[in-house]
Amino acid sequence: MRGRGKSLPRIAGLVLLGGVVALFLAATRNPILGFAESSALHPLFGRISPEFRELGGRIAAISKELSELPGIPPPAKRGSTGYLSDPAADGPAPAWVEFSFPQPRVIDAVSCVPAQEPRDLHDNEALSLATRMDVVLKSGGKEVGRFPFEVKKSDRPLRKTLPYFREFDPVEVDSVRIEDAQAPGGPLDFALGEVFLFDGLDPVVHEAEIATNSSRRGVAGVGIDYISDDQTGLGLAEMPEPHPYVGFRSEPKPLADFPIEIVMKWDEPQSMDEARLYPVGRLLGARDDAAGFPRAVVVEAWDGTEWMPLLSREGEEFESPGWNPVALRFGEVETDRLRLTFPVLWKATKRSAAILALAEIEPRLRGVRLPAAELAVSSPPQDGNAAPNPDGSPRAWGLAGLCDGMSTDGRIIPEREWLAMLARRAELLIALAPLEARLSDLGLALGRLVSRILIGAVLLFFGGLLWLIFRQQVRHRQEMLAVRNRLAADLHDDLGSNLSAISIYAQRLKRQIESPPDCLDPMQRLIRESLGSLKEMVSFTTPGISRPISLVARLREIAEIHCAETPHDFSVAPGLEDLRVSSIHRRCLRLFLKEAVNNAVRHSAARHISFHIRREDDREIWLSVADDGCGLPADVLGKEGSLPTLRLRAEEMDARFRAGNLPGGGCEVAVTIRPESARTASASRGGNLRP
Repeated sequence: MRGRGKSLPRIAGLVLLGGVVALFLAATRNPILGFAESSALHPLFGRISPEFRELGGRIAAISKELSELPGIPPPAKRGSTGYLSDPAADGPAPAWVEFSFPQPRVIDAVSCVPAQEPRDLHDNEALSLATRMDVVLKSGGKEVGRFPFEVKKSDRPLRKTLPYFREFDPVEVDSVRIEDAQAPGGPLDFALGEVFLFDGLDPVVHEAEIATNSSRRGVAGVGIDYISDDQTGLGLAEMPEPHPYVGFRSEPKPLADFPIEIVMKWDEPQSMDEARLYPVGRLLGARDDAAGFPRAVVVEAWDGTEWMPLLSREGEEFESPGWNPVALRFGEVETDRLRLTFPVLWKATKRSAAILALAEIEPRLRGVRLPAAELAVSSPPQDGNAAPNPDGSPRAWGLAGLCDGMSTDGRIIPEREWLAMLARRAELLIALAPLEARLSDLGLALGRLVSRILIGAVLLFFGGLLWLIFRQQVRHRQEMLAVRNRLAADLHDDLGSNLSAISIYAQRLKRQIESPPDCLDPMQRLIRESLGSLKEMVSFTTPGISRPISLVARLREIAEIHCAETPHDFSVAPGLEDLRVSSIHRRCLRLFLKEAVNNAVRHSAARHISFHIRREDDREIWLSVADDGCGLPADVLGKEGSLPTLRLRAEEMDARFRAGNLPGGGCEVAVTIRPESARTASASRGGNLRP
């Protein structure tokens, strides 16, 4: 038990050390504690790696620029798809779309918007987005410019909603052709959601005639005319900027054909060629304040004496614009008053009330919005309890919201700027993706490095702690050994000398007394026995102080001392005189022999005792003590717990024990002797000599 107790700290230390090493090895493969994902450690990574610092700076700059750009609006769930070519099974002839102007036109920018969620086909965004589209500028039948719009496979998800945009030096053209130049094996259909051509801020694509070599027919929401109707599917051209006025909303009317007039008046005459109507949020939203876009409109201008009709879309319903504005284009006119009449209003259901709701009315001249006008309406706005603005100011429905440059969600910006910013967002996101991937990989590598350093530090700490513990144990053992050596030396030099002197005085006393007492001889035997035991203890605790006595010689000496008045014989089989056993076996054999002699002399009335050390079956070595006394009673021999002291000594040695009466009288007790070589071999086999 003492040896096992001493080994427990070592085992615990080895287990702890093994756990730390395993943790260190695991950290060399995967960083622990989320080092790569923890932004708190990025400054540390930046100090370690200049590349990480540079990547972080580039990503931060791109992220800052992205924060200043419009977000990605959700595509409209309704509305037209745009242009979609016929399927080409073999794809031999690329599709093209051409815009031809009646008169030469100066343009300096072009933008293409992917088709968004086509109706009656499937819900795949960016249907048939080309790998490459070539934009060809022509004048007088000659090519005056060509540039591509390209998209990589890895960048395709970003191009599902974000447009292409290209600016160039102003050039006079009479036609613009967009060709499907995608590589073989790409999509067999060619689709465009919307095309914009700009002369400064003025969108001019609606002035051109459109032609194509392939156009799918018979599919609802698909047609060549849709790519110039401003129905991009990308929502309002706006930037987030809360404003207290959300637009105009009329009081509920019982009938849908209840007309409402809105008159815009300027202090001076203004030239204009377009009026834009912006919806309030989503037209078919769940709440009434996200609806109300009119079903018909009449636009008129005041010529000084009467109202002059400019445009009428009376009696027809607009295509659902979603978040897109509706452009009402007419010939350029100069006037100080513009009247918009809405003869048919919106109703959610047949039983619900009719309302008119608009976020903005934007008169324009060649794409540039006009200054705000004074407004009058034939129906007062509704006084609704709308949710307040983020700054706590109340949201109100009023005429001021119809010409303040705001939609219900933010500041309206020109199409050209809006498309350029969305295209720039796509470019930044495409550039950001590999940087973030590289930063993540580098972060993982640096995380592993930091993990190794930390785990290495932990390993060194625990290694040092274990070293201190083991060193303390070694010092303790050394101190205990020194105490044991001093004790053994004191016993040998002091107590041994005293016992030797007592033995000499006893011999002198025996010689000087004519009739020595009977107790003198036993006293001398005890002194001799004590000296022998003392020498044996000293020799095994501190071999350098006293030379160890042979086991057989020591057993013979014990037999002679304790059988001084009883005849005895001591026989040893050949080859066993130099028998060596462990210190535990030596002690137990010595005590076993004393107890056996004591039983034979005192309890068995033995007249002769025989001691034998012999081999049996060429395997086991036995020490037996036999006497010619009265033997052991039968009831004692039948009990497993009989002769308890002798059995205890045998169990301490993990040895076999036997006892029995002899045929001629008397009894014999015996125990196995396990030499050191036999004990070592038995321990390696897991053997056990216990019966």
